[in-house]
Amino acid sequence: RNKVQMGFTAEKDAGEPFLKPGYPKGYDHYGAHLIVRDAGKLKTLVLGDYRLSFGQGLVLNNDFVGSKAWSTDNMSRRTQQPKRHLSTAESGFFRGAAAVVEFRDISLTAFYSNRRIDANLNDEGEITSFKEDGLHRTPLEMEKRKNTREQVGGANLNYRKGQFQVGLSTIYHGYGRMYNPTLQAYNRYYLRDSVHRNAGIDYSYQLPGFIVAGETAIARNGAVATLNLVQYRPSGILSLSMLHRYYPISYNALYAQAFSEGNRAQNEHGLYIGASFRPLRKVSVSTYLDFIRFPWLKYGIDTPSNAVDIYLLGSYTFSRGKSP
Repeated sequence: RNKVQMGFTAEKDAGEPFLKPGYPKGYDHYGAHLIVRDAGKLKTLVLGDYRLSFGQGLVLNNDFVGSKAWSTDNMSRRTQQPKRHLSTAESGFFRGAAAVVEFRDISLTAFYSNRRIDANLNDEGEITSFKEDGLHRTPLEMEKRKNTREQVGGANLNYRKGQFQVGLSTIYHGYGRMYNPTLQAYNRYYLRDSVHRNAGIDYSYQLPGFIVAGETAIARNGAVATLNLVQYRPSGILSLSMLHRYYPISYNALYAQAFSEGNRAQNEHGLYIGASFRPLRKVSVSTYLDFIRFPWLKYGIDTPSNAVDIYLLGSYTFSRGKSP
């Protein structure tokens, strides 16, 4: 029930060989996990495939996240217990072990992952990009299958007392090859190395009607990124949020997934203002304005740029009629 959980996944995409000569393993992708919870001071132990999230995600978050619209009434994130990876997705997860130990108000999460991943390589055998679609149907796609070893390790130390919490996070990446994306103007500041490190500090404090939270992180090259937010809930029918983020063009964190307009916590400055309102029991309104600045080039955009994201959603919930 709640103490032990285990699972097994086998997956094959359309067009991939199955139990054919030269492919004796059957399915293209296999995964498994074992989770043990609440064994004394050992809060959680995970073996196999799993996902993790520390703080606001500037150092590490490879869990699934919702859109900005979904976050209007739930901006603040927190360090999560390791979760099983039972999806058939063949990328974006860890494979190894993770453990959470608690000592009164302090919890320590440590993890290690060692797995082979798909990558696109140049003529020198360097990684130019990661292949994440999980397709292995043709000889060219098979050449890229698990051609690179990835090792990731890290830890999070979290202190929680009442409504206050603060956490320290660190992560290390190591690849069996040099990571060297093909140089373009927009990716001039991307990571180019076989190893990388990040560290960060996150906090949150909850007062009556208020939530204040944020995270500040540093990359191996000294670039500092920060995200800070405040949420005000004067009543059960109204919620107001404001979030500021500053992600420098030279900040690289390969497993970061924080609040952003793009898919990288990099090359973005922004101010988000949102509100949700429930004037009637069946009526709700959500809206936000997000002012964004991209100080460097982006893919397909050859100059620094600005954007304004405007969102408004009104919903009415119907009651299910009773049968006569």
